[in-house]
Order: sequence, then structure tokens, then C-alpha cells
Amino acid sequence: MDVAVEVTSITGTINVSSEKTLQMLRFKEQHRMNEKIVLVANTHKREDPKVREGKMDFSPEVLSILVAYDICAMTSATLLEIWKLAKQDKTKARQRILQGTGEVRL
Repeated sequence: MDVAVEVTSITGTINVSSEKTLQMLRFKEQHRMNEKIVLVANTHKREDPKVREGKMDFSPEVLSILVAYDICAMTSATLLEIWKLAKQDKTKARQRILQGTGEVRL
């Protein structure tokens, strides 16, 4: 399966008015073949990673869109954890991304 990855960095939460949300939807409707769309977001980018824990990364409205459009989204911290998982179990890490819908967390 092919994968289309969009990486973004934002000072707060990804919401429906975020350019990346709109960009993903345009890609899905205009250019997508059969790729799995994956959004990697470095949310709350001006805050120390330890301070980011527990903060909302994707608004409830965006989460609904992600699920409806079968888009996998994760933070850059989650991507790091998936990378660590892949060192031990590549198949499981791959499945977390390819079968993920909405926000993926480890």
C-alpha cells in the first residue's frame, strides 16, 4: 500500500481552520489514488515536549474528519514511539499506521 505523508508544525492544536486540515481534504478529493494518508503534526511546537503531554493535539471536529476520511494522524512524539516499535516489530509498527484511523497513539 502506498502512503501519502503530510508533516506540519503548529503552535497549538490542529483544528478545522488549520491549513493542513484543508490541504489534506483537497488532496483526498483531488489527487488521491489509493494511498493511506498520514498526518504527522508537531503540535504545541514552542513548548517543551514534557509540557505538551496531555494537551489536545487534534480538535474533536478534526478527529471526526480524520475518521470519516480514513486518515491516520499522530504527533511527532507518537511517530518517534512508532519508530522505536519498528526496531522491535516492523509488522506491528506498519499496521499501527496503515490500519490507523483518526489519532494514533501508543
